[in-house]
Amino acid sequence: MSDADSDVRDLLKDAFEAARTSGRSTWWEMTAAVLKNRLLQLTRGSFDESQFGAGRFLDLLERYDDFLEIDRSRRPPVVRLKGVAPPQEEAPRHDGRARVRPDLWNAIVDYSSGAVYVWDPAAQRAVALDPEEALADPRPVLPTITPEDVAAWREDFLKHHRAEVGSRPHAGLVAWVERGLSSGALPPALRNLWNGYQRERVVGRLAEWFGENGFDAPSDIVVFPDAPRGKASPELRRFVVSCIERMTDDELRSLMLPVSAIFRTTSGDG
Repeated sequence: MSDADSDVRDLLKDAFEAARTSGRSTWWEMTAAVLKNRLLQLTRGSFDESQFGAGRFLDLLERYDDFLEIDRSRRPPVVRLKGVAPPQEEAPRHDGRARVRPDLWNAIVDYSSGAVYVWDPAAQRAVALDPEEALADPRPVLPTITPEDVAAWREDFLKHHRAEVGSRPHAGLVAWVERGLSSGALPPALRNLWNGYQRERVVGRLAEWFGENGFDAPSDIVVFPDAPRGKASPELRRFVVSCIERMTDDELRSLMLPVSAIFRTTSGDG
């Protein structure tokens, strides 16, 4: 094995490792363009497949089929790390916690993959594209955050939770802000608070974007897992009350209330 071949192998493995440590849920696979973007980041822009005698990036990747596989049935092609089994899908959690719809969540927070997310009005979904493909796509680009946005959100979060943080954040919290660590680096008392704060910022960013671009926002931006029948989640109740408090008179007049809820209210039951 030549030194150049060894260098490329190490770079490719480092690219997948970087995706794993970033917290990307499907770190073992990425489009060829995203993988190349990661190689450029690792080499500070100096990577070029022609340096290794390849006319195209995919031609270079095909040399490493002992640990990489290329799925050409997908458009754009997807490169996967062999020997990594996708984790078993978690069983649905019946905790009633509000969550942003996954495609919209990724469109806002997935700044590390290099993907560009566009809004497909016909399908009512966010679609991930390679940067080059996005340049020729007429669909509007969704407002994915930047690392600077993330740092600003985290600093603002700590300011709003000064009581829990104390007058001066300790070194671990400073690293959480500056290095973009996952929420696992937070003290347990702050994790749920941060998740709620982040959800609110994502929803606000989406609502503002849909309004500015003249689209009706999907009704299911925020989704709630099914709770056991007959039980109401306190978080769901708080969310609904919060929405009602912010509604205009016209919006309140158009609000459709379940007959069963009206009956319980007027009868004084529950």
